[in-house]
Amino acid sequence: MYELHKRASFQLRGWASNRPEVLCKMENKYKSDSASLGDKEHTERTLGLIWNIKRDIISFSKGLRNTPEEVMEGLRPPTKREITSAVMSVFDPLGLASPITIQAKSLIQQVWRTGISWNEEVTHELHMLFCKWISEVKKLGHLEVPRPVAEGVGKGVETGEEK
Repeated sequence: MYELHKRASFQLRGWASNRPEVLCKMENKYKSDSASLGDKEHTERTLGLIWNIKRDIISFSKGLRNTPEEVMEGLRPPTKREITSAVMSVFDPLGLASPITIQAKSLIQQVWRTGISWNEEVTHELHMLFCKWISEVKKLGHLEVPRPVAEGVGKGVETGEEK
């Protein structure tokens, strides 16, 4: 498999698995740089999410990129730029956080309708909506979703064995 991908200029690297027997069969140069140490919880970042390999669950990052602490704590109203940056830093490729991301995109639309500039603080009403949204985003940090969708689906796929 490595050679086939290599011929097409796709260098496979950074592999991780929740099955140690799969990793044992791989050359070290293809494995993830981080290593699991004993019983310690081991996580990998993939598709903007956090994968707990040992427990085989997916979770979200707890922080919002480039959002000042005083804005996160509601101590001052955010600017149009800060709201846009915060909303766009919630990456949800699987749609698991759709109820929260849809609220945020609606908030961005409301901010744009005001016509304020990028560095201008939003109105009190929009500030309160943003604070409510921030409280919902913080809850995402506690959300854990089992990675397997159905028991038995994909058995043998990681090792290349026939079903």
